[in-house]
This record gives sequence, structure tokens and C-alpha cells, in this order.
Amino acid sequence: MRLAELETAVQDRSNDARARLEAEKAETHTLERIAELGALVTRLTGQVKDLQDKVQTLSTGAEEKFADLTRRVALGEADRAVASAENAGSRGSAASPKEKGSANGSEAQDRTHMKVAAADVKRTYRIQAASPGLAMLTAVDGSPDDRPVEVAIGTELPGYGKVVSIEQHGEAWVVKADRGSIE
Repeated sequence: MRLAELETAVQDRSNDARARLEAEKAETHTLERIAELGALVTRLTGQVKDLQDKVQTLSTGAEEKFADLTRRVALGEADRAVASAENAGSRGSAASPKEKGSANGSEAQDRTHMKVAAADVKRTYRIQAASPGLAMLTAVDGSPDDRPVEVAIGTELPGYGKVVSIEQHGEAWVVKADRGSIE
């Protein structure tokens, strides 16, 4: 009987050791899975950060392109409006053949002299529309008949000289020329 008790005790201890070994194996397996999940979370977090950076970069680029496109469309619309106004004005103010023939040489010479003198006068302009490298200017101190002036880099602007740059400063545009700038 004593032998049976000893065998039972040995078997119980053996079963306890096996159970502990199985529990340790399960715990080790669980810890390995937790470590794998931690590495996976770290990798995914890095990928999400990279994607957020790419989205931000693309968004900024798209906003800049959209703003540039909007400016160009506005400038094109202003240019078409000026052309329409010029066409309408030229149809309404066409001189009769008699009036055209009555101008003598001294009147033509006076007009040329007035144009040259006007070219030397520095006028005050307002920027009506602009995009990088291109702007539409309106004379503030001119008559209602003055038409807008389209300028690009290199354009000779009376009173200001050659246009050097057309830049955006915040929300405002600035046209810089040899002898002054227009804001």
C-alpha cells in the first residue's frame, strides 16, 4: 500500500511538472505573439506617418496648383472682357470716311507728340488680376476710356521701365519694374 501511495505521489508530481511546463510553453507562445504584434504595430504606425506626410505634401501642392489655376482663369476672363469691350468700343466709334480724310498732317503730328509725352508720364496703376509672370493693370488716375494693360516680365511699362518681376506676397500681388513697383 505504501508503494501505491508513493507511485501516486510521484505521478502527481510528474503531472504537476507537465502542467507547469505546458503553462510555461503557452505563456512563452503568448509573449512571442505579443512581441510580434508590437513589432507589427510599430511598423504600421511608421507607414501611417509616411502616408500622412505624403497626403500633406500632395494636398499642399494641389492647393498651390488650384490657386495658380484660379488666378490664370481670372486673368483670362479679364483679358476676354477687355477684348470684348475693345471690340464693342471700336464698332461704336468708327469714323466716317469723310472724318478720316479730313485729318491733316499737323493733327497727326500733334497726336504723335501727345502719345510720346504721355509715355513719359508715370501713371498710377492697380493690379486687376495676376499670376506668376503675368498681370493685368488698370490705370487708377486715367480716364474711363483707358483700357487695362497686360504686362509680363520684360514688358516696357511707361513711367516704370521694364517689368522685372510679378510676385505674390501673401494675398497681394506686386509688379516690380526698373523705376518702381505696383501693388
